[in-house]
Amino acid sequence: MKVKFKATGTAPTHYEIDGETINGFDLSALEHGDKWQGNDETKAAGIRHAERDEAGELWVTLKQEVGPGHWSESEWIDAAAYDPDAVYVQQKKGDYSGRAYVVTRKGKVYV
Repeated sequence: MKVKFKATGTAPTHYEIDGETINGFDLSALEHGDKWQGNDETKAAGIRHAERDEAGELWVTLKQEVGPGHWSESEWIDAAAYDPDAVYVQQKKGDYSGRAYVVTRKGKVYV
């Protein structure tokens, strides 16, 4: 399974990933070619989007909470390499007020 992260104002501090289950939501039922946008419950758990490609690989978009700033999404990573203390989204240059931060399992990480 591959995951990437989108910057958002609210998200879980970290994810529990076990096989194709993320924060208790089993995504293994998605079949080849299926795309899924989630629902209120899964979005609250940080899962924005999932799809399984024709080769059988599951691709999941998760959320990472950020503070002030302009942000871009992360690159795709192997879910097995996920580190709950890592900052995945990328800060873009630009004018904004406040100190930019990303929330991880350790709390706010100022960037």
